[in-house]
Amino acid sequence: MGLCLLVGVAQAEDVQNDQGLQVMDERGCVLGNASMQAPTLTLMAAAYGESEARKDMALAQMTQALDAGCPVDEPDQMGLSALNGAILYGEPALVTLLLEHGADPRRKIVSPKTTLNGLDSFAFLAMLTQRDGKRDRTAIRALLETKR
Repeated sequence: MGLCLLVGVAQAEDVQNDQGLQVMDERGCVLGNASMQAPTLTLMAAAYGESEARKDMALAQMTQALDAGCPVDEPDQMGLSALNGAILYGEPALVTLLLEHGADPRRKIVSPKTTLNGLDSFAFLAMLTQRDGKRDRTAIRALLETKR
C-alpha cells in the first residue's frame, strides 16, 4: 500500500509540474501558479476525469489532501466544491470518497453564475440531469440520496 501511495504522490508531482502548479500552503490544500490558485480537491476532481492515466494521480492527491485535513467543502472561484465537480463530471467514485470524508450535499453553492447560485448538490444534480442527458448520473443520485 505504501508503494501505491508513493507512486500516486510522484504522479501528482508530475501533474503539478506539467501544469506549472505548486503547493501554496503547508498542508497542500491549495495549488496554484502565477495566474491562479484553487483548492487542491476541486482541481483534482477535474483532473480525475481527464484520462484513465490521471485517475490514480488525482485520487492519491485528493486522499493526501483529505488526510491532511483540507476542508472538503471548500469552493473554487465559481463556488463549486469538489463534490459539485464530481457530480458535474459524473464520477461516482469521487462522490463516494468525498461523502465518506464529510462533504455536505446540502451546502449551497455561492456563485457569480446565477444558474448555480443557491443550488445544493441535489438541485445541482437535477439541473445537470435536465440539461445534459448524455451522462448517466443514476449512481450519483443514489449516493446522494443516502445523505438526504
